[in-house]
Amino acid sequence: MAIFSQKITVLNFDECYQQQKELLQTFPHRWLNLNNIKQTNLYCEHDSLMKIERILKQNDHQGITLIGSGNYHYVSLALMADIKEPFTLILMDHHTDIEPGFVPDLLSCGSWVYHALRLIPNLKQVIIVGSHTAFPKYLSKTIKHKVKIFPNFTSNQLQTLGKSILTEHIYLSIDKDIFSPDIVQTNWDQGTLQLQEAEKLISYLLHHKTWLGADICGEWKDLDGQSYRYSSLYAIKKNQAANQELIHTLLSV
Repeated sequence: MAIFSQKITVLNFDECYQQQKELLQTFPHRWLNLNNIKQTNLYCEHDSLMKIERILKQNDHQGITLIGSGNYHYVSLALMADIKEPFTLILMDHHTDIEPGFVPDLLSCGSWVYHALRLIPNLKQVIIVGSHTAFPKYLSKTIKHKVKIFPNFTSNQLQTLGKSILTEHIYLSIDKDIFSPDIVQTNWDQGTLQLQEAEKLISYLLHHKTWLGADICGEWKDLDGQSYRYSSLYAIKKNQAANQELIHTLLSV
């Protein structure tokens, strides 16, 4: 069962959604400008995170949130911070994002799951779908006990995955680097998942669990700013099509 708002929240960190006009025309959306907040790319300093959380609290961000590049995936922590019910994070990602990092208190796109498990009392469990990065061996037993990974997920595992979820409520976070480069193009190394397999998982969970929200990241980030090049335009077009499919699936119930 889903409780999604039909309105999409778009977080503008890096202008990437300015180039997905068909997506923005398809769905009613709320646009939140965050591109004037410093110290947010890849790593997020404490003061910057407080500013992001303040903006989110001032706006109704319940439902589906588009984050932008995977460099800002740590914003999922802020989106989940005020959840009142015990819940499970379903993370669809080519990486675990659970590395403590060299500076333990510094939040990053690679450590946000680790911090979420430490800082969000109602986050009882994390199920990671599609990760091909090694599980950090030096994590505490307490954190390891709360994490389950399905590295080579197929729809044949739907019931097994469903039975692994210990809570009624769930939050979904999708990094599109989980998908094959034939489907999308991101600025990180990518997995092999096909969009149809992801949609089967989403639909299954929509019918069996109560959803508290979802976010999507993994937009193409042109490092040299030449977004007008054919290769960049092609990447943006693929990502836009994938976003449309994923959002339609999330709103289908």
